[in-house]
Amino acid sequence: MSEPKKIPVNKAPAAPGRDVIYIDVEDEITSIIDKLENAKSADVSLVLPKRAATLQSIVNMRLLKRAADTAKKEVVLVTAETALLPLARQSRRGPSSG
Repeated sequence: MSEPKKIPVNKAPAAPGRDVIYIDVEDEITSIIDKLENAKSADVSLVLPKRAATLQSIVNMRLLKRAADTAKKEVVLVTAETALLPLARQSRRGPSSG
């Protein structure tokens, strides 16, 4: 009997037609945006490391959203950091009025 194929924990299989980009802890927002813009697919998964300080800022989240919109990319953030969820939601709504 053959053994089941093992997938390394840190390597999620990419969905067909979706680019997977692994972000380093040291990556600045400009580096992340460059990686996003250079992705071949219109669908991109950004896999964030724990304690990725760059995207713990609403300003950087909005810069990422603007870059994704300009490049016509659909971005999915893959993270275990639940603190990023409110920032991601807020960046989708745009600047608050008031």
